[in-house]
Amino acid sequence: MTAVCETLGVARSNIAERVKQRPSKARGRPPLDEQELLQEIKSIIDDMPTYGYRRVHAILRRKARSENRPWPNAKRVYRVMKVHGMLLQRHTGASDTRRHDGRVAVEQSNLRWCSDGFEIGCDNKEKVRLAFALDCCDREAIAHVETTEGIKSEDVQDLVITAVENRFGLINTLPKPIEWLTDNGSCFIAKDTRSLLIDIGMEPCSTPIRSPQVQRHGRSLRQNLQTRLRLGKPLAGRHDRHRPTASLVRALQSLSPSQSSRLPLAKGIPGRQDTPALGHWRNLMTVTVILGPEYDKTLQTTVMDVMGQLGASVESRNWSVAGSQEIETVQARLAGQEIIIEAETYIGLSITGDEDMINEIFERVRQATQTIPT
Repeated sequence: MTAVCETLGVARSNIAERVKQRPSKARGRPPLDEQELLQEIKSIIDDMPTYGYRRVHAILRRKARSENRPWPNAKRVYRVMKVHGMLLQRHTGASDTRRHDGRVAVEQSNLRWCSDGFEIGCDNKEKVRLAFALDCCDREAIAHVETTEGIKSEDVQDLVITAVENRFGLINTLPKPIEWLTDNGSCFIAKDTRSLLIDIGMEPCSTPIRSPQVQRHGRSLRQNLQTRLRLGKPLAGRHDRHRPTASLVRALQSLSPSQSSRLPLAKGIPGRQDTPALGHWRNLMTVTVILGPEYDKTLQTTVMDVMGQLGASVESRNWSVAGSQEIETVQARLAGQEIIIEAETYIGLSITGDEDMINEIFERVRQATQTIPT
């Protein structure tokens, strides 16, 4: 035995115990019978099927205390209920079970309108907040409201009434129902707002929480306005910024971005004279082009190489997160003009700047990759 243990490198005492095959000593007390406890739990659940193990344990403890006998602890009640499949479904905090693969765009006008809002910071640290209504078919900016305070339910109601009057004239009810698509903001889901929508014949609906398709049309218009304001002449305060903001919305009313990925300012609206503010913004003639998906690192490298070949210099790089979206922004300067490259989740890799420069960059990138459609 000694030679064998030394060869195997094990203790001699361990082998001796295994040879004897003594039964192992059980530790702790023997398990209690579960049948009686199981019957008590079933009787409670039959009367109260929504009770979890904590409430069941409380009732068992109350009953045992009244009968002057010991009661089971909560862990034992939980184990018995878990073994026999009597626990309630665990709440994970996910309150939304809707699918996130919907499509916002429609094939005809006046089938679905979407609304959203954003704010514009002025140079004196004040902010102008703007809400707008778009047609989900041609993305026409039907109406807008702006305020220096928060957007309230009354502002959204004014927006709805203005949009209906601009599209159909002075009517009390719509000729056919139109979907009013918004997010879950308090001003959009307010009781008064929904009551007005139903009264005039609209169908209020909202996008799921954390939805990737939330208001892509509205986001395009918002980015367009903010880009043009960022590229334009500095404004002193909120009173000066009201006028060009309203003019920009009116200028985009005749624009149909769905026909092309490029979003230039409208050249003019028949029957209306241009204001000085609108003329100032039209002279900028900036465009935005979607080059491809934002996750295409090869495309991003190609764009930066083309910018370098043209002599552009990078001024800043910024990265931010808004909810489930990541936005990476590169500001460059080419021939005295500012070029903005943005990679945003669910939107794509876009480039914004002077129309002639963007066209040249677009063509060079397309020739280098041969993946961007003309």
